[in-house]
Amino acid sequence: MQKYIFNNCGILQPQRIKKYELAWFYGVSPRQFRRELELFCFSKPKSRYYTAKETAIIFKHLGELTTADVEGAEENIADYLINERQYRKIKQLK
Repeated sequence: MQKYIFNNCGILQPQRIKKYELAWFYGVSPRQFRRELELFCFSKPKSRYYTAKETAIIFKHLGELTTADVEGAEENIADYLINERQYRKIKQLK
């Protein structure tokens, strides 16, 4: 996982963040996170990242994230990536 920028109080600053990582920072799956974002008409389907401007909007609507939120998501992100790789391998074989 890449390093993120936090302020002096340990709050994650708006920056470019991978979509699936931001979802896990909030404690939900990427699919569920997309559904939550659709509630306030926020959708950009063909990109893998949220821009700094987009993350600022998300933080405003869903709340700020702390260092603990980011560190707590590391295990879920690792599991998600393993499952995603396995799914893509199976899909290629078909």
